[in-house]
Amino acid sequence: PLLEEEIPTANDLKICFFASRILGLECEEELRRILVEAAKRDLLKGEKPFFIGYDTNALRFQLNYVVEDIVSELQGIPASKIGSCLSEIVKGELRRQWDKKYSQSDINSLNLHFTWNFLNQPPKAARMARLGAVEYKRILSQINCQEVSSRGRGDDAIIHSYEFFRDKNNVDMCLISGDNNFTAMAHEEKIQAIYAKQPTSYEERIDCTWGQVVDLLYMTTNVFGYRSEEHTSELQSPNTI
Repeated sequence: PLLEEEIPTANDLKICFFASRILGLECEEELRRILVEAAKRDLLKGEKPFFIGYDTNALRFQLNYVVEDIVSELQGIPASKIGSCLSEIVKGELRRQWDKKYSQSDINSLNLHFTWNFLNQPPKAARMARLGAVEYKRILSQINCQEVSSRGRGDDAIIHSYEFFRDKNNVDMCLISGDNNFTAMAHEEKIQAIYAKQPTSYEERIDCTWGQVVDLLYMTTNVFGYRSEEHTSELQSPNTI
């Protein structure tokens, strides 16, 4: 079971492309519309500040970069108009997921020479959770981000922590998640939420930027454990893979 969990699947590779923003989001236009409208708010006239909140898997998939890319295109937005919000429950979930390592007993049970490299190393699921933890820390360091002090576990607790923040601070909020059940639960609580669904179909040719290729290398290095550059000369152009 250990090796089966460690070997990346086709879906893992798809997630790497998705998290690198190469495949794009089916909901990107909806998200752009929401952010554009938020950017037009006049706080001096009493309109509420707007915050984006993230679910746990949204950070694992690095969906925050999609938001940041759109916001960066909207020039002249004061930081007070669009902010980020993070629930401590999300941080706790990520910590429980990535704070795992292969033990000596795990390695001995395999009885394979190459697996000695696994000792004290985090398994695949933990490595992906660590990616989310890195994003949590990076977003929290931004001046327009607020952390919600909260307790509990699970989607319901995360949603209610964001609901508490919204009502206490009299702001508007949109939650982002890669889990359709999470967004459905948020809608039941009258909270705006977007289901960041992965695309189900792809073109034979995919255009991307070098920045996205760098992100893809970063993701695959963490998920697959290594990377090979022997075929990079076969790229047809600087922006195509």
